Amino acid sequence: MVAAMSVPALPVLPLSVAQWLACPPVPLDVDAEHAAVTLLALELEQSETLALPTPALWDALRPALQEMPRQYAGPLAANPEPFWMWLDIAAVVEFRGDPALAHVLTRRLLHLSTTGRQQDDPVTRLYRGLCCARLGRIARTVGQGEDARAWYTDAMRLSSGAATTDPLYQGMLGMATTAIAAGNFPEAERWLRQLLRDGDSVSAAYRLPAHQQLAMTNRKRGRWVEALLESWAAYDLLEPDDAREGSLRVTLAEIACELGAYNEAAHAVHPVLTAKAPARVLAPAYIVALKIACCAPMALEHGTMQPGDVRAAAERILTTRIAPTEETALRIALADAYEALGDTLTARGHLLAALALAEQHKLHERTFALIGRLEVAATLATVPGRIDDGVSGAPPTGRRAGSRRHQAIRRLLHL
Repeated sequence: MVAAMSVPALPVLPLSVAQWLACPPVPLDVDAEHAAVTLLALELEQSETLALPTPALWDALRPALQEMPRQYAGPLAANPEPFWMWLDIAAVVEFRGDPALAHVLTRRLLHLSTTGRQQDDPVTRLYRGLCCARLGRIARTVGQGEDARAWYTDAMRLSSGAATTDPLYQGMLGMATTAIAAGNFPEAERWLRQLLRDGDSVSAAYRLPAHQQLAMTNRKRGRWVEALLESWAAYDLLEPDDAREGSLRVTLAEIACELGAYNEAAHAVHPVLTAKAPARVLAPAYIVALKIACCAPMALEHGTMQPGDVRAAAERILTTRIAPTEETALRIALADAYEALGDTLTARGHLLAALALAEQHKLHERTFALIGRLEVAATLATVPGRIDDGVSGAPPTGRRAGSRRHQAIRRLLHL
């Protein structure tokens, strides 16, 4: 007898499309997409069996499916079977910033994909495990850490006897991410090391983000060289023409900046700045470029870009579709850049806009830091120079200079 699956309570997330419609969600940016996913949600809710989505509605989501980052897609992306198509539909909704509707879709998919099937069937356990992992991710993104851990635990339990190991590794990555969000870096590292312990027998689809998360935990602890080595480990797992290369280049450049290796950082990030990358990649790339422009403008010029060009391009990104967290960070970086120029009025405008975004989207850590920064700026309005309060990108101290000679830094020049 299979143990009953625990179902954590998610009081802030609706359980039906009617409840979702009664509490308007964050609107999706494209009207056609919003209409398509609403109709698809109703279609799935009213279905008694799991069938293919309506072709015209599926076609309306194709641009979003192509834009969606790989980590959101199912392990069998582009599979024409109903389960995988509906899993990706829910992922599009989640990626577009509507966890409530993604929760409704995934719960219904969990029900329909297991009804009438043998619960010990390997494919059934796979479907259940993947849905649990997704529900864990949704719970985590709305701040329900305990519920997220319960769903991830179910995903890992269901991986025993499942058709593939995907629920196990998704659960491990989810547990690590939840631990990072709670500031428990040792726990996160334990999960990630456990995932990586089996080496090449684990798909690169999971080893790559595991190395990325280890890089993140090392950065949080100020272990910059260790973070760089983990980022290189992730980079070396990229496939040819992998869309994630741009994001990894940005991460490598960010860490190089923390080590004071601005020439190397500029070399790593310059191809991203000149590519037709999506805004979610360009925004952090220009944050790096703005930091280089403030701290070592000559390094940028080696890549044939002037600091003024970087500021103008970064401000153009603000007019495109961009996530609130990325826009907040980009506005803070622009404020740093304008403060360095002595243009405190423009800098303050970006800080106030960043604060409004942080408050609207409950980015509490950013809100607290920005309020403090604006208060300091108000009392020191007549003092020239930049304000370093932990939100801005001040240049690194001399104690990191020795790290700039590390071979992991020098390798950036050969990207």
